[in-house]
Amino acid sequence: MLLLTQLSFFITLWAAGIPFLVAGLVLLRRPPKEINYWYGYRTARSMKTQKNWEIAQRYSARQMVFSGIVMMVLGMLNLGVAISETTGVILGLCVLIACSYWVFRKTERAIVNHTKSDMNIKQ
Repeated sequence: MLLLTQLSFFITLWAAGIPFLVAGLVLLRRPPKEINYWYGYRTARSMKTQKNWEIAQRYSARQMVFSGIVMMVLGMLNLGVAISETTGVILGLCVLIACSYWVFRKTERAIVNHTKSDMNIKQ
């Protein structure tokens, strides 16, 4: 029988994975149409042009859904492994940070690649 302290990794990842999944699904379903400071994927690069904004909303939403699923699956895979509560929370937070960075990096790279391809077409 698993103790509550052994569930810390699972709880941490599910507590992070569910909002990632929900936010990604909301952005897929209802992406913000215009650049704003309240809703959507907002970085200096994504807010530079309307085209960048649209690319960022679509791409980041898919990456957030994927990251949410990855976090939840990793949390479930750990259910049979006994680790300390502190270790579980630290590992869970590391996975959360890594997934957040991955969404950011992949989305920013997609914007740059799309901008480069647009520049090549115009030349």
